[in-house]
This record gives sequence, C-alpha cells and structure tokens, in this order.
Amino acid sequence: LLRRPRRIAAADAILRMRRATLSAKVDRIGARDDYDYGYPGGRVRLAPYTLLAAAAELPVVGRSAAGWGLALTARGENLTNRAYQNVYGFATPGRVLFVGLRLEGGATD
Repeated sequence: LLRRPRRIAAADAILRMRRATLSAKVDRIGARDDYDYGYPGGRVRLAPYTLLAAAAELPVVGRSAAGWGLALTARGENLTNRAYQNVYGFATPGRVLFVGLRLEGGATD
C-alpha cells in the first residue's frame, strides 16, 4: 500500500515527580512507497526517519477548594529538526516548540 511502511517502532516514557510531569516519545518510521503525480510520474521510495518529541507540565497554582488549578506546559516536536516527508513532494515542519497554560477543572457535582 502507498505510504504504509512495513516497519514502525515507537517508545514513550513518562516521569511523574512531586510537582512536574515530563514525557518523551521516539517514533521510527520505515521506508515506504509513494507516487509522484507530477510529469512524468511514477512510484518513488520515501526514506525512513526517526522523530523525537518531549513535553513538560508544571503546576503554577495547585487545585483550590473549588477544584480549579493552573499549570505551565511546554512541548517540543521533531526536536532533532529532521527533514522528512510523509507524502512525496510535501515538506513537513522542522523543530516546533509550544508553550502555554492549562486551566484545570472546577467542581464536578
């Protein structure tokens, strides 16, 4: 099948500490066939690639009696800045970093 690698491997790790949560993920995608729809066209082989991602969460304000809390979050994808293609002829993003806040909860009656 097009764009379906014969081999895929993935590993995830999560570390929960007193206040923070850290996680990491590695994905290995094997070589696969695709189709070049341009002229003259034909089958092409996409190279295998490995992606590394990591995330962290740190509570800034613990959950109150009302059930509300606030946490600082950070996530990075493609941390090695690997150039790869999921579809022939279409580039994918390089290293991407996200930082944000997460508002939790409220009472659940």
